[in-house]
Amino acid sequence: MVRLSPSRYDQVIKFGKMTVEDAQDPKYANEKPEFWIVEQEKMQLVAQLDLEAYCYFYYPNREHLVINALTKGLSISDNLDNPVHVNRATFDFLSTQLPITTKALSDEEKIRLLEAALLNLKLRDFASHKKFFTWFMGHLDDEEVEPSDDDPAIRAIVPALKRIFERFKNVRPQSTSGYQLEQARYHFEIHTPVALLVTLFDQNLVVARPIIRQTTVELVRFIQHFYQMEDLERRSLEKLQAEVNNFFVMIKSELQIVWNALGDYLTGENHLSSENAISSAHRHDT
Repeated sequence: MVRLSPSRYDQVIKFGKMTVEDAQDPKYANEKPEFWIVEQEKMQLVAQLDLEAYCYFYYPNREHLVINALTKGLSISDNLDNPVHVNRATFDFLSTQLPITTKALSDEEKIRLLEAALLNLKLRDFASHKKFFTWFMGHLDDEEVEPSDDDPAIRAIVPALKRIFERFKNVRPQSTSGYQLEQARYHFEIHTPVALLVTLFDQNLVVARPIIRQTTVELVRFIQHFYQMEDLERRSLEKLQAEVNNFFVMIKSELQIVWNALGDYLTGENHLSSENAISSAHRHDT
């Protein structure tokens, strides 16, 4: 038996013939089933225009749905069939509906989006690159003026880059020989984060200054991590060395920022070590 429509008198197909039966619609039943009561509560909230309460109770994870959909659209590994058009459309949506300055997104949501968006710089698609920079830098009135550390783009991209450095410490080198060479642009290798920085800072050194200032220590730690690996393939290490050289050649005019960042870090470490030593000696004496 197949039921076609829920109502007090339902149309059903029984033994190949259309008949009408009393369906005992919950609306007319003496004892209302639980699902019907729940649905009525939903409708009452909608009728009262209390949409916030409606979404809170019945769509508790709604704030994650949009971000998950956007990060999926920015993913280059999940859209292998035709990733370029998916990425471009996602960037268009972000630029028009969710600019980096929007207050509709939390800082954490912007960080997640930027983490996914930055990986698109690995693709050799200049249209996607242009759309990324339009979304990321389009709010700047003058691109020749260094943005402040409190700029929404800087506030989001710094932790996004730090997360990428940490995630890529667990990436193992992948072979790109033979057939895999065709799909190599989708593969992530240990030099990828540094290559992303090279593309990001290309002709954008003014915007790069606050980013370099706040990510230099994490970048050095990232490079050190692979230099200390004993089982790292020579080819992978050479690629990493080449990208690091490209990066420092590109920012040679901003090397003072790198030295200042490293100096501040080492000074802070030495100060902390001295305090710990004094505290330890004091405990030992007592």
